[in-house]
Amino acid sequence: MVKQNEIVRLSLVAKYGRSPIFIGWDDSDRPLASSNLSEEARNDFNSARESGASFPSVPSSSILCYDFSSLGKGIDYPGKKEDVIPVIVRDENKSSVTLNFGEGTLLKAMEWSLSEDNIWSSLPGTNFVDDGSGIASTTAMYTLLFQDNRVQGGSVCALLFKPLMSTTSNEGTFLRFVKGVIKQLLVIDESQPPGARKGYIRVAAKASKGGYKTGLVDLLFDTADEQTAKALGNAKASGLKLLQTLGIAEVSDELIKEVQDPLPTYNVESLDVIGLRELVSAMKDLAPYRNRS
Repeated sequence: MVKQNEIVRLSLVAKYGRSPIFIGWDDSDRPLASSNLSEEARNDFNSARESGASFPSVPSSSILCYDFSSLGKGIDYPGKKEDVIPVIVRDENKSSVTLNFGEGTLLKAMEWSLSEDNIWSSLPGTNFVDDGSGIASTTAMYTLLFQDNRVQGGSVCALLFKPLMSTTSNEGTFLRFVKGVIKQLLVIDESQPPGARKGYIRVAAKASKGGYKTGLVDLLFDTADEQTAKALGNAKASGLKLLQTLGIAEVSDELIKEVQDPLPTYNVESLDVIGLRELVSAMKDLAPYRNRS
C-alpha cells in the first residue's frame, strides 16, 4: 500500500541537520519533498549512502517542489538590472505556475546542478547491470535547487525535470533546459549596444570555438582568428567613418563601434555536459548579483 506523500522516484536527497530530505515524484507524478520513500526508492537511497555519497545541506526542512514544463520568453531589463527568464512549472497540485528567475540566480543554480558532486547517481529498480568493476551502473538525475533569499520569499525551492521513462536519466530534459536559458541570455546580450553587453557572447564563443561575424570576407580570411577579425573590423569602420565625415551616408557612431568590434559566433548545441558546465560558470561570473548568497 502506498503511503501518503511517498516518493517512488528520487531526483535528489538533501540534508537538514542530520535528517535527509527526499526530493522526487510520488506514484501520481507529483513533485514533492518528503521523509517517506517507497521500498524501491529506499533501496536507491541506501545504495547511494553505502557508496559514500554526499548530500547538500539546506537551511530549512520545508522545500517547495515544482516540475519543469517549459521556458517563457526572456525579459530584457535595461542597464545593470538582472534580465528575467520566466519558467512555467507544475506545483504539487499539478497546477501551472510561472516562476520569474533573475539571470544571476538561475545561472548560479544551474552551475550547482551541473557540478558532479550534486548530480544524484540513481540506482532505479532492483536489478542492476555490473560491468565487472564491482560498481553497479547508475543514471544521472539533475535538480535545480534554489536557496537564494530572492526566490519564493526565501523558501528553499527545487525544480525537477521528469525523465522520459521512469527508470531513465533526466539528463536530456535538463540539458535542453540549460541550453534554452543560455540561448535566451545570449540573444538578449547580443541585442544590446556594445558598451552595455555583459560578455556572455565572448565566453560562449570561446566555449564552442566560434569565429567572428565579419560578413563576406569570411570567404577569404580565417575569421576564427581574433586579430584578423579586428583588423577587418577596423578597415570597415574606417570606411564608414569616411562616409560619415563626407556626409555621403547616414552612419551612426554606434554602427561604427559595432563594426570595429565584431561579435564572435557560438554554437551552444555543440556543447556536452562538461562544456555547458564551464560556460554556465563563466556566464555566472559575469552576471549581475553573482556574488549574492
